[in-house]
Amino acid sequence: MLLDRLVRSAVAGMDQARRRQLRWAPALASGVAVAVPAAVYLSQNHWLPTSYVLYPWLIGLATLLVAYAVVVGGLLRGTAEPPPGLRLMTALALCGCLFWAAGNLARQEGRRLASEFWTGRGVTTVTVFSTDRLYLSGVQVTDLDMLSGHPRDGGAFRYRYENLRLVDHIGGRYFLLAEGSGLIVLSEARGLRFEFVASQD
Repeated sequence: MLLDRLVRSAVAGMDQARRRQLRWAPALASGVAVAVPAAVYLSQNHWLPTSYVLYPWLIGLATLLVAYAVVVGGLLRGTAEPPPGLRLMTALALCGCLFWAAGNLARQEGRRLASEFWTGRGVTTVTVFSTDRLYLSGVQVTDLDMLSGHPRDGGAFRYRYENLRLVDHIGGRYFLLAEGSGLIVLSEARGLRFEFVASQD
């Protein structure tokens, strides 16, 4: 707000010729405000962990600068009031960036905790056997019938899912974690068998 007062005071003290000379400045500022987040996005393969969280704030800052550039452009043209709805749209965009940043932070923290849990001590490894294919994403699955070379030779349980970690067991449901995937919830039901191996580390 202090900067806004300084800008308004400076514009008020300019003559018409000087204002016409500076009419390109808001457009240039808007272009820079849009170009910087675009350049950062294109370099996302080189981001630090904090960059993932701070990028939405950069988008919000660019939105704020573009909106203010519109206001300054109106001042240079002699229009005192900003376009209708500009403040509302800017506020909604900033709120969206805030929730976006919070979501990125929560996702990053969740991945960190999952990684610590995966490599932690005292973790229980789980192998799941099932009569029907479960289509668990990111989980190593073995078709026991195909492994033996004889159809339906794997017994009652045809599929084996390995390399899972036990998170918790609540209300007849097993909460399992798979590397490179999300949380998997399986219920104690017919057609499923669970084998547990506790880590000795």
